[in-house]
Amino acid sequence: MRIDRRYFGFPGKASVALTMALLLLGSCSTSAIVCPAVEPEFAVQVSFYDAVSQQRLLGPTPGVIEEGAYRDSLRVFAFDLHGAVASMAAGRGREGTYRLTAKRDGYGEYSRSNIRVESAGCGVIPVRIDAQLQPE
Repeated sequence: MRIDRRYFGFPGKASVALTMALLLLGSCSTSAIVCPAVEPEFAVQVSFYDAVSQQRLLGPTPGVIEEGAYRDSLRVFAFDLHGAVASMAAGRGREGTYRLTAKRDGYGEYSRSNIRVESAGCGVIPVRIDAQLQPE
């Protein structure tokens, strides 16, 4: 009984061609970055301060970041040691150039434009802002 080697993956013209194609494809790899399965950083992270006393304002401060039609509300980002809201954030994992507006009771509206957030392979490089709110 004779066995035809072409059907069992032994060297033949077809398997040599397939092996060469696989080697060529493997050498043409892109510089793709493999990112860990974690949630991306918030693009804009904000802590609020009283502009007169320089005291940190604890508790949530309503606000938004905007870029063109994109709009994202600030949300709680970090707490202090006593469990009070210490900072807010928005724009999870999204690069761009933003405008931030925020308004807290007893203070004038805070606004800052041209907040540039850049990509960093597996996410963004967060921009941290210490917003000085003027008492009314």
